[in-house]
Amino acid sequence: MAVPGIRSVADARQRLMANPESQAAWSALDCGFAAVADVFDECYAAAKRVIAGDELPDFLEAARVIGKLGRGAEPLLAFLEHWPNVVATTGLASSAMLPPVMAAIQTQRRTENIDALIAQGEQWAGKLVEQDDGVKRRGRKLSDSGAKARFFHAVSEAHLSKIIKVDLAAQLFSYDIDAEVRTLAEMMDGKLLLVTNVQGLTPDDIVSRYKSLADIERGFRVLKSEIEIAPVFHRLPERIRAHASICFMALVLHRVMRQRLRLAGSTLSPEAALQQLRRVQRHRVRIDGAEPIAGISTIHQDQADTLDALNIKKPSLDAQMSLL
Repeated sequence: MAVPGIRSVADARQRLMANPESQAAWSALDCGFAAVADVFDECYAAAKRVIAGDELPDFLEAARVIGKLGRGAEPLLAFLEHWPNVVATTGLASSAMLPPVMAAIQTQRRTENIDALIAQGEQWAGKLVEQDDGVKRRGRKLSDSGAKARFFHAVSEAHLSKIIKVDLAAQLFSYDIDAEVRTLAEMMDGKLLLVTNVQGLTPDDIVSRYKSLADIERGFRVLKSEIEIAPVFHRLPERIRAHASICFMALVLHRVMRQRLRLAGSTLSPEAALQQLRRVQRHRVRIDGAEPIAGISTIHQDQADTLDALNIKKPSLDAQMSLL
C-alpha cells in the first residue's frame, strides 16, 4: 500500500530477463537494484563472450559480493560493465584475476567494520567518562556492564570477535585490537585454506578432492532445484524408491549434458539447452479422414547448434513438414 509522502522503492529481484540462462544468473546475483536489472542482459551476454563457462559462477559470486557492500548500485554496475573488458584486454583467465580483487574487497569491508566499531566504542567510553565527571546529558545513563554487553554483541554480529577482544571480566568497559590476528586475516583474504587429515596426498590431490566435493554438492543442488526431488507425494516404499531412482537418472543425464556442452565450448546450461530443444516437436495430423501425415517442426540454427554440442542427431522423418 502506498503511503502519501513516502517514495516506494521497487525491488528488481523479480525482473524477467531475456532467456532462462540469463534469468538463472540474475537470480544468483540476488540484486534488487533496478538500474542493474536494466542492463544485466547486455552485461551478462558480454561476459559470456569472454569468460569461460565454468568461470561464470565465480564472476556472478564476485558481483553478488560487490552488490552487498552497501554502496548502492554504482560499484556493481562498474564491475558488470568493465570486468569483461578487463578480461578481453589482458587475455588472462577471469579466475586468475578475481582473487586479488576479492581480497581487496574483503580487506576494505573488514577495515570499515572495525573502524565503525572502534568509533562506537570510543563514543560509549567518552560517555562513561563524562558520567563519572558529573556531566549530565539527555537519555538513559550508560553503565560499564551495559556498554560491554552491547559492544560485545556488535563485535560478534560483525564476526570480528577474534580481532576486537572485549574484556568481559573487567569492571570497567575496555577492549583491545589484536593486530597480529588482524594481519593474519588480511593475509588470508581472497584465499581458501584446505586442511586434511589424510596422509600422503599432494597439494594437487587435495585440491582435486575438494573440487570433487563441490561437484557433489552441485549435484544435490540440482536435485533439489531443477529436478525437484522434493516434496515426495508418495506413501508406499516402492513408489518412493522409484521416484528417487528416476530423479537419480535425471541427474546423470543432467551431468552428461553439462559435460558435453562444456567440451563443445557452449555457454549454455543444461536448463537453457532443454528450453531451446523443447520447442522442437513431432506432429501427426489427419485431414478429412485421409492418411495421417507426420512431421517435425522447423529446427532453427540455435537448436541445431545445441544438438551438435550434445552430440545428438537431428530428429528427421522421410517426409519432413514445416509446421511452424
